[in-house]
Amino acid sequence: MNRTIKEVSTKFSPISLFKELARKSIHVCACSVALFLVGKNMTILEILFLPFMALGFYISEKIEFFGKNISFGKERKWGGILLAFGLSMVMLAPVDYEVKKFAILVLMIADVMAAIIGKLIPIKKVEVLEAYKSVGGSMAFAVGVFIALILSFGGSASFELIWWQVALLILVLEVFEFLNWRGIDNVTLPIAAMSLSVILFA
Repeated sequence: MNRTIKEVSTKFSPISLFKELARKSIHVCACSVALFLVGKNMTILEILFLPFMALGFYISEKIEFFGKNISFGKERKWGGILLAFGLSMVMLAPVDYEVKKFAILVLMIADVMAAIIGKLIPIKKVEVLEAYKSVGGSMAFAVGVFIALILSFGGSASFELIWWQVALLILVLEVFEFLNWRGIDNVTLPIAAMSLSVILFA
């Protein structure tokens, strides 16, 4: 029986890094659009975001270059479509702007930092549920969550950094980022980020 978690090689691969950069550039663009729509309160476009983005990601997965060539493993992960769902849930959620901003920035900054640093400085790397995770990537993710937190709530007069709240937030989000079966964290991560930020900081 295959182990759920197994250690893998940390050997640097330029091709793997290029694929990650290509995927995450699309990821950042989608998050940027979502953040812009939320900031401008464009409700109609927020509603249209899901079908248009999901269709775009679906088509890109079907095209040999954009889909197969930048995917890892034998099977495509469909993470782009899940990202469209995750971002749409954030945009349409009945929460404050700062909470939405935090959830989007977690995907846009922390998740991307984890992926890129995980390729460059993995330290130790494992395969979990068909996804690769590393010590270096997890450390970068924690830093990214902190940056997202400051950018989202730092301007509020009532915001106060309490170490155990920040530690709890990072720890829980690390778990959701770690459990990334075929890109499902693109949905679970923003939901967790919204829920925890409402409880701890909003």
